Amino acid sequence: MDLADSLLTRISKQVRDPKLLREARGQFVTSLVTAFEVYFREMLRKAIDDGRIDVQKIPELQKRNIPISDLEWIKKKRVSVGEIICLGHNFQNLDNIERVFSAVIGEDFISAIRKHVFNIPEIGEWRVSKDFYQRVEELLRLRHTFVHEVNFKTKFRAREISDMLGALVEFVYFADEVLEEHLGAS
Repeated sequence: MDLADSLLTRISKQVRDPKLLREARGQFVTSLVTAFEVYFREMLRKAIDDGRIDVQKIPELQKRNIPISDLEWIKKKRVSVGEIICLGHNFQNLDNIERVFSAVIGEDFISAIRKHVFNIPEIGEWRVSKDFYQRVEELLRLRHTFVHEVNFKTKFRAREISDMLGALVEFVYFADEVLEEHLGAS
């Protein structure tokens, strides 16, 4: 995300063409959401492969059909169980993330994030923003629109993108703590 942010900052300072700026901001949003998806997929994969999740006890993780034709490729490439399971899950929307990780931790994932409190000596208690879910959802929606609509005309304001980026980082930070609390160190 840092490289995407640096690139957008540099482009924003040097480019004045509104169409190029809109494209750069759209690509930035796409990069953010990709990083978000990869984070959740890798958290799940690593926890499975490290034995911190017992797949046999979580029906949500057992829903995976593998075509016979793929078995030889899987064997040849030495694809891990975690990788195979993660292929069967979509981390592009919050409902799917919530469903999978609620099953993994044994309680509602988003509620656990909302309840989590950091005690930081310099500032006191820190809780996730009340509207983090809506802001992240908006970012995911913008990415979907940017990638899938041919006549994309949405204007990306730098402040809005910055706000959504903040919500995304905050969500991942709290999610990471909740998952570590339930699954142990990653």
